[in-house]
Amino acid sequence: MKTPSEAEGLARSLVETMGAMGVTTTALITAMDHPIGRTIGNALEVRESLDCLMGGGPPDLQELVVALGGELLTSANLCVSVEEGRDKILATLKDGTALAAFKNMIVSQGVDEQTARRLCTEKSSSDCLPKAKHTTPVCAKTSGTITEENALALAEVSAALGAGRERAGEPIDYDVGIVLDKVVGERVEEGQAWATLHHKEESVPEALLSKVRQAVVIDPKMTPFDTPSRVIKRITATSLSTL
Repeated sequence: MKTPSEAEGLARSLVETMGAMGVTTTALITAMDHPIGRTIGNALEVRESLDCLMGGGPPDLQELVVALGGELLTSANLCVSVEEGRDKILATLKDGTALAAFKNMIVSQGVDEQTARRLCTEKSSSDCLPKAKHTTPVCAKTSGTITEENALALAEVSAALGAGRERAGEPIDYDVGIVLDKVVGERVEEGQAWATLHHKEESVPEALLSKVRQAVVIDPKMTPFDTPSRVIKRITATSLSTL
């Protein structure tokens, strides 16, 4: 959904439909005008997700994991409030419980024990994931604070590099994508890389580089700032509230 009103309409429809089927459901409307976290692409996002499971990673990614997990625990009657559910989820990220559960899950799905152990160890996890042969930095043309990073445009570039497909059955390059060296709210200096493209071919088509450059807005007068919560609204069967 590209607008808050479209998202709210879909969320209400889903919550009402599931409620009619006797399933307790909550929908969170979240901001996606700029990318979640700092990576776009398959292996790159897996690495970032592992960082989150290890108690770190980008704050906005952790916020969404905690918010959604808290809702699930509450819906399953495993806690008395959403706040308690969030606290429990955050605790599992910090104490290693979530990472251990992930490791056991992938082993049960056929990953050998040694690979799973390496994947879930901070110093060796990157060695288990595919890496692109080439990287290209995209540098700022001016100094200032990043106020916009177009999530859709960057996703389209990542897909064009091979991280996505247009039709079912097309191959995917798991190692390509984009790393955001600077994100919305952070300062970047002229000539400094704010994004790095990870790609299979030796060079990136100029059209894609141009699209990436056009995806960022840098305000020379703006001071760095903390981005607002990703969660815009919480919708239940009986209420609509702003968090």
